[in-house]
Amino acid sequence: MRIQHEKCAAGKWASIALCALSLLPAACSAQSPCPWLNNATATGVLGGPVTVEAKSTPAGAGICVFQYKDKAESNTLRIAVIKASKPEDAGKEMAPYESKCTAAGLSLKGVGNEALICVSNVHKSNGELVVGRVRDQIFTVSISDGSGNDPAFTQEALEDKAQEIARMVAGILF
Repeated sequence: MRIQHEKCAAGKWASIALCALSLLPAACSAQSPCPWLNNATATGVLGGPVTVEAKSTPAGAGICVFQYKDKAESNTLRIAVIKASKPEDAGKEMAPYESKCTAAGLSLKGVGNEALICVSNVHKSNGELVVGRVRDQIFTVSISDGSGNDPAFTQEALEDKAQEIARMVAGILF
């Protein structure tokens, strides 16, 4: 009788495990609309629930724009990945993106190749921009406080957040 009970209990657990495994592909198949960053990370960086607009190509290029808006704030995180037209000229093709800097940039170590970070303030918005590349893929990460008055988005905080996201993007592109 005891053996029969153990077989029944083992069968019950096997059924439960099989059921759970059958649900696993459905749960894992949901993808973030942005191939380089998920909504949860963007929510943490921007300070609240985000909307996302993402466009990517099979070649691995694309743009993702995450935005957090409330009555007083409008924070934006934008990631762009661009394939260089000539892989050997990828470093030269970064110049148009670097021109968006409103102050001199600083070199970033350990974030792709030739990466730099700079202030990118536009109108009333405080912002930081990272431009870098991994092989023939140029990437930009920009983060801004649209209202220019969010105390959590000081220039130093924006710089830290931009570097953090740029490291993630560069890591994925490797």
